[in-house]
Amino acid sequence: MYNERTDPVEHVSRFNLRMTVHSKSEALMCKVFPFSLGPVVMRWFDGLKAGSIDSFKELIQVFGSRFITCSRVP
Repeated sequence: MYNERTDPVEHVSRFNLRMTVHSKSEALMCKVFPFSLGPVVMRWFDGLKAGSIDSFKELIQVFGSRFITCSRVP
């Protein structure tokens, strides 16, 4: 569960790994991704405008941009 305290890139990587077991369907990944978010981050997700995201790749880019300050610096 992502809670703004961990690296968003690592979160997406783990999410992708879990999803490859089930499917690599972009539509399914977009629908399941919100279930990996904690309550505070879910408020951000709920604030996205309907139709503003066209793909899972775009969702991950917007997510990463919003939570970049939580990224680990190598």
